[in-house]
Amino acid sequence: IPAVKHHLVPDAVQDAHVAERARRSFAERGLARTAARTGILIFVSILERSVVVLADEGIHCALGPQERWEDVVELVLAGLRKGRAAEGLEAAVRRCGEILAAHVPPAQGNPDELRDSVVLED
Repeated sequence: IPAVKHHLVPDAVQDAHVAERARRSFAERGLARTAARTGILIFVSILERSVVVLADEGIHCALGPQERWEDVVELVLAGLRKGRAAEGLEAAVRRCGEILAAHVPPAQGNPDELRDSVVLED
């Protein structure tokens, strides 16, 4: 029973499980296959009340000293806390776009190498 599991499993175990699922999803969805290595995944686990942002090395290494993926996580969590999940996700996606635009401006033609989509899993 998910609600019972949430209260019985230690937070550290839940966090490790969510982080592993996020890494697996990043790989399965081919987010490391862009030419400039700029794939970003925003992974939300409702059961564990956890958000993980994973970025490929091309964008992760380009972050400035004032930029942190935790800020993107906080945007999602703030939306969830207010009961406005869609707004939180929209703000997080917008922030990722700003980071990408600042550090990896679109190339000529700017091919869309990845699907922009929300994926729901059980």
